[in-house]
Amino acid sequence: MIAQFSDETGRYFYYTESGQGDVIVRKKEVYDGAVPSGNALMAHNLWHLSIVYDDRSWAERALAMTAGLGQTVMRYPTSFGVWAAMVMRLVQGSPNWRCRDRATGSG
Repeated sequence: MIAQFSDETGRYFYYTESGQGDVIVRKKEVYDGAVPSGNALMAHNLWHLSIVYDDRSWAERALAMTAGLGQTVMRYPTSFGVWAAMVMRLVQGSPNWRCRDRATGSG
């Protein structure tokens, strides 16, 4: 998913995959309107999954995505509600837990 939907900077995501030929312009949204932006949701997902699967690259990507909009989110929190929630999540911290391996019971 990351390889197919990432933008050129490697920070945000497009709505369409890289090889899709039936679109004129690939859309990338960061603004949270009536529907949260896909990028805000992906930042939350990457952060959560980085904790669950202990993947530092996903955590770094989520941090980069959030940091890229940090000042804008602070200035216009009502227009970037899901991003603001991500900032709060980072400030408050997340529990350190991972999924247990069902076969071995370790994790």
